[in-house]
Amino acid sequence: GNLSFLSFLNISDNKFHGSLPFELGHLHRLKVMNMRANDISGEIPSSLGMLQGLQHLDVGHNSLTGKIPLSIFNISSLQFINLSFNNLTGSLPNNLCNRLASVTEIRLSFNYVTGKIPFNIGNCGNLQLLSMGNNSLTGSIPKSIAKLPLLEELYLQGNQLTGMIYYLDYNNLIL
Repeated sequence: GNLSFLSFLNISDNKFHGSLPFELGHLHRLKVMNMRANDISGEIPSSLGMLQGLQHLDVGHNSLTGKIPLSIFNISSLQFINLSFNNLTGSLPNNLCNRLASVTEIRLSFNYVTGKIPFNIGNCGNLQLLSMGNNSLTGSIPKSIAKLPLLEELYLQGNQLTGMIYYLDYNNLIL
């Protein structure tokens, strides 16, 4: 009765409301969590960081608020993160990519994220898409972005970024 064998959860594109329950962090076999495009509000529970097998996290297009829990960025199995189109605040950790070696997509656009783009973003060596547009990011684009060998899409529009635009040697990059 406690869904302990659940590995795939997709309730996207519905009209669910309320907040994400802390107990989601107890679904230890969960690999895919897709709750995109609902009316879910409140904060993202830090308990999601206990889902050490999670590969796909999509809670985009909701009404989530508060800071992004740092525990999410410690899930080394994550390949896809979509937190875009919410009302999330706070800054990103400088060590964002220390544990995210497998991540291919990070989608954080259309929130209220502040601070700088983490300087170690280049450590996300499998990153193909980085979307941080339409936030309140400041500072310059880290040089380490140029070290991302697989990056195809980079969205940083609608922020308050300054400084130099570094040469990006990519064949497939879409800016």
